[in-house]
Amino acid sequence: MYKYQLHTHSSPASHCSKTSPEDFAHAILKGGYTGCVLTNHFLHGNTGIESFISWKAFAEEYREDYYRMKAVGDKIGIDVLFGVYSLTDGKVYPLFFQFIVKLAEIYPAVFFHGNVCRHSDTD
Repeated sequence: MYKYQLHTHSSPASHCSKTSPEDFAHAILKGGYTGCVLTNHFLHGNTGIESFISWKAFAEEYREDYYRMKAVGDKIGIDVLFGVYSLTDGKVYPLFFQFIVKLAEIYPAVFFHGNVCRHSDTD
């Protein structure tokens, strides 16, 4: 039987979490899960990432928690998948990182933390 935690937030990418990606990986294993989808807050919400940086830098920093959790997950034998959590509709989306980088080209302006990351900020 496979058991996955589909809604997981880590710190520092999500303000609501106090748990590092590494500690969360161990908690997932201890909880008897096969793996999880790391779904940190992304836009319009509780993201812990600085909002005055370029879109690409924002996306790369957002992905860093995933890399940290995945590295531990690989060592201890759990699956760690990449996703995002959207406060706009309360849904979890398993995505590919390349899609997030391209998102700035899809939206002319993306709002988060009450600020705007404009399309020209993607470089």
